[in-house]
Amino acid sequence: MNGAKLATLAVLAGILGAGGGYVAGTLLPPSPDTATAAGPVKAAVAPLIVPIWQQGRITGFVAMELAVDLEPGSDPGLLLPAIRDRLLGDLYEIGAQGGMQPGRVDPAHLQALLLHAIAAASGGQARGITVNKLILQENRRQGT
Repeated sequence: MNGAKLATLAVLAGILGAGGGYVAGTLLPPSPDTATAAGPVKAAVAPLIVPIWQQGRITGFVAMELAVDLEPGSDPGLLLPAIRDRLLGDLYEIGAQGGMQPGRVDPAHLQALLLHAIAAASGGQARGITVNKLILQENRRQGT
């Protein structure tokens, strides 16, 4: 009989303790991590390789690694395919016009063009773009 009373008291103490913890948890201020507003979502764009055209032939390639800043709560999985497609299209056009040739790339102008492209492709959910790598690969093969 004492064992049954002890078990009942233990169960009641557990319930009251858990309930007390719940009440105390709701009265405490949120931790600093959850109190701050969500920042932009950083998302890496898969590497892009763009041909450089000159006089009807490919004279080289530019490889780029980019990261985009999306609005808080944005889903990169939904936005990145459209962003990547738009970036490739715009970069191929710039490359076909000779705008990616060595000595002709203005990084600030290129970044502004890319920012405009990702803003359009994301429906305005893109806030910024960072060029992490910009690498030139010359085409040294003859006759191509």
